[in-house]
Amino acid sequence: MLRIILRLQKIPASIVIGLLLLLSIIWAHIITKISEYVPGQNLNNIQQINPKYNQITIFITAVFVAPIIETFIFQHLLIKASLKVFKWPQISFQTAMLSIFSFGIMHCYSLFMVLATTVGGAFLYICYVTFEKKGSNAFLFTLLLHSLYNFYGWLIDLG
Repeated sequence: MLRIILRLQKIPASIVIGLLLLLSIIWAHIITKISEYVPGQNLNNIQQINPKYNQITIFITAVFVAPIIETFIFQHLLIKASLKVFKWPQISFQTAMLSIFSFGIMHCYSLFMVLATTVGGAFLYICYVTFEKKGSNAFLFTLLLHSLYNFYGWLIDLG
């Protein structure tokens, strides 16, 4: 993971965000397709947000509120806590696993959702640490990636 982060540091921010977003979207489509063949795990049938809410409420929640809260907790807070409390380096197996698996487990709608969001959590971790190492606003860039991904998911759900 260190090699990936070191390489991404040398790339312009827009390309890093675009690349991680593209990888996240491709992964989501792959895992969703696979889930269709596993009884009880079809990601197309999972209701994450109560359907009684209107699309504006769902949009605001999915694209703004959830990414702000989740980025703060699972990237910013846990990565900073790993440094201060456990004295783990920012780029370490322990820090990565804490951030990545906490994010995945929080999305426990189904086994495949946990798997899907754990990999998504890895992309968010890579984003956060890459921009920290660049000396950029890691929270803002990770929030942007998370919001764009959720926006894409919201658009797909509209379809």
